[in-house]
Amino acid sequence: NPGDTIVRISADNPVIVWFFDPEHEYLTKTDFLNEPLFVSMWEEERQIISDLEIDTFVPIRRYGKTVGLVLLTPKKNNLAYTPGDMNLLLSLASMAAIAMDNADMHTESDRKERLDSLTGLGNHASFRRALADKAHDPLCVPLSLALIDMDMFKLYNDIYGHAKGDAILKRVANAITTALGDRDEAFRYGGEEFSVILPGTDAKEAYELTEKIRLSVRDIFTGDVSQRILSASIGICTYPTGAPDMEELLKRTDFALYASKASGKNRTVVYSPGVAEMTGGEMAHYGEQSSYTTTIYALTAAIDAKDHFTFGHSQNVAELVTVLGAKLGMDKAYIEVLREAALLHDVGKIGIPEAILAKTSRLTDRENALMKKHVEISVEIIKHLPSLKYVVPAVIGHHERWDGGGYPQGLKGEDIPEMARCLAVADSFDAMTSVRPYKDAMSVDYALSQIEAGMGTQFDPRIAGAFVSLVRSGEIVVEKRNGVIPSSRSALLSIVDSI
Repeated sequence: NPGDTIVRISADNPVIVWFFDPEHEYLTKTDFLNEPLFVSMWEEERQIISDLEIDTFVPIRRYGKTVGLVLLTPKKNNLAYTPGDMNLLLSLASMAAIAMDNADMHTESDRKERLDSLTGLGNHASFRRALADKAHDPLCVPLSLALIDMDMFKLYNDIYGHAKGDAILKRVANAITTALGDRDEAFRYGGEEFSVILPGTDAKEAYELTEKIRLSVRDIFTGDVSQRILSASIGICTYPTGAPDMEELLKRTDFALYASKASGKNRTVVYSPGVAEMTGGEMAHYGEQSSYTTTIYALTAAIDAKDHFTFGHSQNVAELVTVLGAKLGMDKAYIEVLREAALLHDVGKIGIPEAILAKTSRLTDRENALMKKHVEISVEIIKHLPSLKYVVPAVIGHHERWDGGGYPQGLKGEDIPEMARCLAVADSFDAMTSVRPYKDAMSVDYALSQIEAGMGTQFDPRIAGAFVSLVRSGEIVVEKRNGVIPSSRSALLSIVDSI
């Protein structure tokens, strides 16, 4: 009723403090007037209780904690509450506590049913419901839909594991909600894909909002070399100008997302009929791995122009890992990726000063730090070649160590991608047995002894053991200076030609 009084009691109110004692089952007016505890109450609070003519307080307790109060006015004719009355009231208070528990459980169950447990965003089912609800609300028109997909996320997961991948998804979800503010709804659509419903938003406004998201996501990953392969591709469509209904809206937004992916990733594409035509013709090829042999050799030639030692070294390592991969039982496609990774693993040395590459004396700490940057530069170059993205795990990890003491991430054991562990052995072996500006070639026996000494610390024992076995058995023969071949040149060619 309009004249009802709302009574608010703080958690530190003496009435609540009274019920901290589990033996205090209720509080009568007599106790309230006579107990020293209540003298400290504000006069205003005492007056409210007096005006309401409260005779008895009965606590509602859950798990021993007071969460509510039943306030009783006097009985008719001012008769006292009997022990039987109080037992009944205490039972009712217990039932109220149970009802509150059930309500909380229902609320929590409903929340879990609606939310994605990882990101805290709405899940796929709640997205579908929300989209259907908005379709019937004229105040939501125009309504734009955005689909946001993390580029290269599967690759990141493969390199660094699902725990770090989950952490990335949480950060992206936070970036999305921060960029949108309170007015819009964001959901985890599935996997590494997010959806955003933008009610009352036309295509231009939706583009501006989602570009804000894309740039915000990009900024997350600018500092850490391991995360620079990550970005966000976004597709947008607007109802009713771009789609006649919600199902078609979702379908056309998906077209726009695929167009964003196919046109180079890390961009926002707004749906148009031209997008549909493009995706119809090009979708079949999206995601297929094509040959980049010409590109690889162009890059290795660029290395050769700057540093002949690096060029020859990359070719040697490629030949070594091709034989090693076959020895380890890898399939042909896997070996081909490993071979391409070997050719490109030092491509980042293009960005290292020639004075450092050609230095004949020991590198200073500063020069050594610059030299280590070649891994980061390699990834920066390769990530712009979509069909070569599969070599990134090997390239970024070939200077990691089995014991976790390597760089750039300090990965340990089998957290290091297998291809990178293969490259580490072949890379070290060729570096030791080849002539460099700062040293002569070491003997094969010495190089093998160093690899054996590094098993379990620098190198994967299984892979290093297989490599040593190949050299000792003659399946890999190291010629003088920089020539590395298997036991017969035709054996290598047959492996490479069959891939």
